[in-house]
Amino acid sequence: MSYEMHMPPLTRTNKIVIFTCAFTFLLGSIAHFWFKIPISVYLGLSLEGLMTGKIYQLITYPFWQVGIFPLIFQSLILWWTGGELEQKWGPRFYRIFVASTIVVTGFIFLVLSFLFNALGIFSGSVMIGLSGLTLALLFAYAMQYPDRQFSFFMLFPMPAKYFCLLLAAIEVYQILFSPFGASLWGHLLGGLWGVGLIKYMSWKVRPKTLRKTKSQIMAEELRKSFKVISSDKDDKNDGPKDWH
Repeated sequence: MSYEMHMPPLTRTNKIVIFTCAFTFLLGSIAHFWFKIPISVYLGLSLEGLMTGKIYQLITYPFWQVGIFPLIFQSLILWWTGGELEQKWGPRFYRIFVASTIVVTGFIFLVLSFLFNALGIFSGSVMIGLSGLTLALLFAYAMQYPDRQFSFFMLFPMPAKYFCLLLAAIEVYQILFSPFGASLWGHLLGGLWGVGLIKYMSWKVRPKTLRKTKSQIMAEELRKSFKVISSDKDDKNDGPKDWH
């Protein structure tokens, strides 16, 4: 089976996101290690931070990472999947997808944090990083290019749908064993939000005549299974021509 080494372009949108993440990581690391400033408290998203007026955390949380390897891993996923998706969708929809996924992931995390705090679990959780967005991009790429061939570790060719699922599993593993508790569910549900957005937009651009639910399709198939015979002609010929 043949496979290709596919190198997608680094688009302008992804450049801005990746360079912002790298710049924030550099400055945050200096502030944390040299000046002992708890950057995650200020840039990470938390219910406690939002309640104390740090609304800006809804925007800053995806650009901060606590380690170089998560930063590199998520940046590569953003470049690898996002570049081609932006070319396919166009910059406008791609930016809507990125921005809405980041914001919705944050809101989901806040709701879950409120519920978990009420239950006494995962209290004080903080969300950071692009995991919600990268999961959404991986799922979207697998939906758009399911059978494209790629190589894992440059040795094992596999379809894009399995390759993306493998990367998504690695991403979930990283989230699962992070010290941020409830952020796992926020990232996962944020990724599913991206899938739902794609499904909705795909349905919206279809002609109205093609927007049929499963129940409508089943009803039409049921009607077609019955042969309706018009009896107008027979009704006119019923009975004798002359009545006595």
